[in-house]
Amino acid sequence: MSPKIAVVHSRKGGVGKTTLAFELAWLLKAPLVDLDWEGGGATRSWGFRAEDHLKRPLLDALERGTTPQPRAGRRTKRPDLVPSHPDFEFEQPHHETMATALRQWAGEWGNDWVVVDTHPAREEHRNGNVR
Repeated sequence: MSPKIAVVHSRKGGVGKTTLAFELAWLLKAPLVDLDWEGGGATRSWGFRAEDHLKRPLLDALERGTTPQPRAGRRTKRPDLVPSHPDFEFEQPHHETMATALRQWAGEWGNDWVVVDTHPAREEHRNGNVR
Protein backbone atom coordinates (compact mmCIF):
# COMPACT_ATOMS: atom_id res chain seq x y z
CA MET A 1 0.00 0.00 0.00
CA SER A 2 1.25 3.50 -0.85
CA PRO A 3 1.93 5.97 1.94
CA LYS A 4 -0.68 8.65 2.49
CA ILE A 5 0.30 12.31 2.33
CA ALA A 6 -1.61 14.74 4.55
CA VAL A 7 -1.16 18.36 3.49
CA VAL A 8 -2.10 21.02 6.03
CA HIS A 9 -2.94 24.27 4.26
CA SER A 10 -4.71 27.54 4.92
CA ARG A 11 -4.68 30.74 2.89
CA LYS A 12 -4.49 32.70 6.12
CA GLY A 13 -1.61 32.62 8.55
CA GLY A 14 -2.03 32.37 12.32
CA VAL A 15 -4.84 29.82 12.30
CA GLY A 16 -2.94 26.92 13.89
CA LYS A 17 -1.88 25.21 10.67
CA THR A 18 1.68 24.55 11.81
CA THR A 19 0.55 23.33 15.23
CA LEU A 20 -1.90 20.96 13.58
CA ALA A 21 0.74 19.64 11.16
CA PHE A 22 3.29 19.25 13.98
CA GLU A 23 0.90 17.34 16.25
CA LEU A 24 -0.56 15.25 13.43
CA ALA A 25 2.93 14.15 12.33
CA TRP A 26 3.79 13.27 15.93
CA LEU A 27 0.60 11.24 16.45
CA LEU A 28 0.94 9.41 13.12
CA LYS A 29 4.68 8.81 13.68
CA ALA A 30 5.10 10.45 10.29
CA PRO A 31 7.87 12.63 8.90
CA LEU A 32 6.92 16.30 8.73
CA VAL A 33 7.97 18.09 5.55
CA ASP A 34 7.98 21.85 6.10
CA LEU A 35 7.31 23.95 2.99
CA ASP A 36 6.89 27.16 5.00
CA TRP A 37 9.99 29.31 4.51
CA GLU A 38 9.16 31.99 7.08
CA GLY A 39 10.53 32.05 10.61
CA GLY A 40 7.38 30.94 12.43
CA GLY A 41 6.98 27.58 10.71
CA ALA A 42 7.40 24.00 11.86
CA THR A 43 11.15 24.13 11.23
CA ARG A 44 11.64 26.85 13.84
CA SER A 45 9.12 25.24 16.24
CA TRP A 46 11.05 21.97 15.96
CA GLY A 47 14.26 23.78 16.93
CA PHE A 48 16.08 23.82 13.60
CA ARG A 49 17.69 27.17 12.84
CA ALA A 50 18.55 27.52 9.14
CA GLU A 51 21.09 30.25 9.90
CA ASP A 52 23.11 27.73 11.95
CA HIS A 53 23.48 25.26 9.04
CA LEU A 54 25.20 25.39 5.67
CA LYS A 55 22.98 22.70 4.19
CA ARG A 56 19.37 23.20 3.12
CA PRO A 57 17.96 19.65 3.39
CA LEU A 58 14.73 20.21 1.46
CA LEU A 59 16.22 22.35 -1.30
CA ASP A 60 19.39 20.31 -1.59
CA ALA A 61 17.36 17.11 -2.06
CA LEU A 62 15.17 18.74 -4.71
CA GLU A 63 18.20 20.10 -6.58
CA ARG A 64 20.04 16.77 -6.53
CA GLY A 65 17.01 14.57 -7.12
CA THR A 66 17.73 12.66 -3.91
CA THR A 67 15.62 11.75 -0.90
CA PRO A 68 16.30 13.89 2.18
CA GLN A 69 16.92 12.14 5.47
CA PRO A 70 14.44 13.53 8.02
CA ARG A 71 16.01 14.81 11.20
CA ALA A 72 15.10 12.49 14.05
CA GLY A 73 12.79 13.95 16.65
CA ARG A 74 11.25 10.86 18.28
CA ARG A 75 13.29 11.00 21.47
CA THR A 76 12.36 14.61 22.10
CA LYS A 77 8.61 14.29 21.48
CA ARG A 78 8.90 15.97 18.11
CA PRO A 79 8.12 14.45 14.74
CA ASP A 80 10.94 13.63 12.36
CA LEU A 81 11.45 16.70 10.19
CA VAL A 82 12.59 17.70 6.73
CA PRO A 83 13.30 21.36 7.50
CA SER A 84 12.52 24.26 5.26
CA HIS A 85 14.88 27.15 4.57
CA PRO A 86 14.35 30.87 3.84
CA ASP A 87 15.73 30.29 0.31
CA PHE A 88 12.68 28.12 -0.43
CA GLU A 89 10.68 31.33 -0.99
CA PHE A 90 12.67 32.04 -4.15
CA GLU A 91 13.69 28.52 -5.19
CA GLN A 92 10.39 26.68 -5.11
CA PRO A 93 9.79 23.90 -7.58
CA HIS A 94 6.66 23.68 -9.70
CA HIS A 95 3.85 22.10 -7.67
CA GLU A 96 3.86 18.95 -9.85
CA THR A 97 7.60 18.53 -9.23
CA MET A 98 7.02 18.92 -5.49
CA ALA A 99 4.14 16.43 -5.53
CA THR A 100 6.25 13.88 -7.41
CA ALA A 101 9.14 14.34 -4.96
CA LEU A 102 6.83 13.93 -1.95
CA ARG A 103 5.39 10.68 -3.33
CA GLN A 104 8.89 9.35 -4.04
CA TRP A 105 10.23 10.36 -0.62
CA ALA A 106 7.20 8.91 1.17
CA GLY A 107 7.80 5.56 -0.51
CA GLU A 108 11.50 5.56 0.31
CA TRP A 109 10.97 6.54 3.96
CA GLY A 110 8.70 3.52 4.42
CA ASN A 111 6.17 5.27 6.66
CA ASP A 112 2.40 4.90 6.36
CA TRP A 113 1.98 8.68 6.45
CA VAL A 114 3.83 11.88 5.57
CA VAL A 115 2.57 15.25 6.81
CA VAL A 116 3.28 18.46 4.88
CA ASP A 117 3.04 21.95 6.36
CA THR A 118 2.61 24.60 3.66
CA HIS A 119 3.12 28.35 3.52
CA PRO A 120 -0.19 30.26 3.56
CA ALA A 121 0.64 31.98 0.28
CA ARG A 122 1.46 28.80 -1.70
CA GLU A 123 -1.93 27.56 -2.81
CA GLU A 124 -0.33 25.27 -5.43
CA HIS A 125 1.04 22.94 -2.73
CA ARG A 126 -2.29 22.22 -1.11
CA ASN A 127 -3.78 18.74 -0.91
CA GLY A 128 -5.62 18.96 -4.21
CA ASN A 129 -2.35 19.04 -6.13
CA VAL A 130 -0.55 16.20 -4.33
CA ARG A 131 -2.28 13.24 -5.91
